[in-house]
Amino acid sequence: MKKRLYMIIALLYCGSVISGCSMSQESMSGDDKENNNVKVEKTVDDNKKQEEKNEQEQQVYYIYTAKIKDCTEQTNPSDFFPENSDYKEIKKEEVKTGEDKNKMWRDSKNNYLLCGYGRICYSSRNYEYVYSNLLYDDNGAFRNNFNKILADGKVNGISKEKAIEKMRDIVKSNGIAADNAVAYPLTVKNLTKLSKMFMSDKEYKKYMEDKTNEPLKRKFYKKDEAYLVVMNVKADDKILCDKEYHYGKRAYSGSFCFGIVSTSGVEFFDAEGIYEKLSKDKDNITILSEKQAMDKLNQRFADIISEKVKCNSLSTTYITVKEKKNDNSYAVIPIYLFDVTQEVNHKKSGKKTKVTYENTLFLDAETGEWLE
Repeated sequence: MKKRLYMIIALLYCGSVISGCSMSQESMSGDDKENNNVKVEKTVDDNKKQEEKNEQEQQVYYIYTAKIKDCTEQTNPSDFFPENSDYKEIKKEEVKTGEDKNKMWRDSKNNYLLCGYGRICYSSRNYEYVYSNLLYDDNGAFRNNFNKILADGKVNGISKEKAIEKMRDIVKSNGIAADNAVAYPLTVKNLTKLSKMFMSDKEYKKYMEDKTNEPLKRKFYKKDEAYLVVMNVKADDKILCDKEYHYGKRAYSGSFCFGIVSTSGVEFFDAEGIYEKLSKDKDNITILSEKQAMDKLNQRFADIISEKVKCNSLSTTYITVKEKKNDNSYAVIPIYLFDVTQEVNHKKSGKKTKVTYENTLFLDAETGEWLE
């Protein structure tokens, strides 16, 4: 059973965990070419590619110092709970561990809000039953292709503009730096499609035959329709990367913000990896060109002979890097982000099989050093 028990994990695990819709700052894929064993696919047309390249050249890159935001200091529960809700703070469930400090509110209908360092998460009673399985892929990661898999459409009882306005009001009221809202319609048709992507008809039938399993919604109605609104999280004016990485001694959980808004109000809201600026350390720095970044990637795989390496996309964004173990300050630096796949040949029972591995690599855009 692939069901993601998101809110349970959120309550048990105090650290920020990302999954992310693609919220890269820019897409800058290059022309088709073979250089050593790295092939860059052409994923945008020439005009689009040139526009994005010009945009990158016009940008001014900085390095900031930031800290994880204590979201308990500016949380307004009334922004999330339904009108006339009897929500109250649950004192006994407050958790303090090191720098982590959580607060939680709940009402009599089991809608609840959790906030702490770097995160705010709200769930309505409908979320777990109606929507929770539909937003994540087989690996438990937040889908990054809603724009491709969901058909356009109108949601019952609420407009796209109202849903986006609600999300913008929430992030502003609760001190979250987020922008660039995009709304995806969770119509009956789209909800059904996502449900079948999560679990095929055959799997669903087998699942329902086991009476010990939790109920799993399969048929959707107009009252279930809503908008999924995704936003970019920022540190000051720079968009933060939504990709997760764990290399060597470094770990970055990514930054993301999304919500589900229906005619009834907020069904779900999750913002994680929230920072606030402390200072600007370097002003107007010079970063590597796209060609220099690709050369770094080619050098990294120069000795790969038997395995086919492909760079599917290249983009620039910012990440936070914790440099001092016992310090709550982070360097906010520009990086090149590579989405790379490798095809590896395996022999099993005398037969050759190809296995494809997907990876995300991070290159310091200023120093040209790999973050690992």
